[in-house]
This record gives sequence, C-alpha cells and structure tokens, in this order.
Amino acid sequence: MNFKGISSKLKKSYCKYCNSASASKIHYQYHKNEYGINPIKDKLFFEALILEINQTGLSWDLVLKKRNHIKLAFENYNLNKISNYNKKNIDCLLSNNKIIRNKKKIIATIYNSKIFIEIIKDNGSFKNWMDKNKSKSLDQWIQLFKKKFKFTGPSVTKEFLVATGYIAGAHDLNCIYYKL
Repeated sequence: MNFKGISSKLKKSYCKYCNSASASKIHYQYHKNEYGINPIKDKLFFEALILEINQTGLSWDLVLKKRNHIKLAFENYNLNKISNYNKKNIDCLLSNNKIIRNKKKIIATIYNSKIFIEIIKDNGSFKNWMDKNKSKSLDQWIQLFKKKFKFTGPSVTKEFLVATGYIAGAHDLNCIYYKL
C-alpha cells in the first residue's frame, strides 16, 4: 500500500504511523482490524481489490475517507448487480462527487465483478481460488492478476496481496498486530 502523504513524509512505517497520536481513527482501525488479514467473505476480497485500484495515483487517506461512499455507490459490493452495470450506471457513478470518479477505475470495477463471479462459480469462493494459488511467487501472482483482472498492475496486485495477508509486509515485526 502506498501511503502517499503519510509515511513517506514522516519517514515512518504504516504501523508506526497508525500507532502514533497523529493517526486518524480510520487508519488505526484499518491497520488493527483488516490490514494483512485474510478476508473470509468474497465481498471483502472484492472490496480490498477495489480500494487498491482506487488508490492508484491517490493517497490512501483519501481512499479510506471515501471508502463508505464507494461501498454505497457500488451497492454494498453486490457482484451480481455490479456485473450488470451499463452506461447509465457509469454516468451516475461519474457524477457522484463522494467517490473517486475515474472512468477507467469504474469500468475495471464492473469488469472485475464479472471475473469474481466466474472465479466463485468455478472454485466455490474467491478465498478458495486465492488459497489454491497461495504458493505462487509475487511475479506469478502479478502475471495471474494481469491475465484475469483489469487495472491490476504490479503495485495494485502486490498491495492487494499484502492487504489480504497473502504475502508478508503488512506489519512491522515489532507491531502488536504482526502475525507469523
């Protein structure tokens, strides 16, 4: 996760920032309750991917502040509804100033919802698919995501894997939330 405007300015890790007095509650809660933890539900995997995609070129702070609005705009990440979005839905999303209004990111979200549905159908759940691929190297994950999804370059893929606990790096070794 690229914490532009936070850890890069402070020369701190995200863990140190989140446990400092200057951290906002949204960062602290995300760091404590989600970052680096395997989601159980398909919707949570989808949300993690969509948040990472939306963070591209922006600050993580902005994404977390808009997170609830993004979730509402995409109907609580209902994959079936999102997969049927059309031009009217896209135009509505582009006019919603409470979310990140990037057409390529919105189109990627719609496309990726369809891929999630296929993966779930073929594997029983998105987590099952992730677990089947768990032994892959980072380069193999990057190639797999590039082949399957839209707007998932190396940085988005890596940060998604870190955020969902599939590769190390979410927490400092001395962080109270670090898990082996």
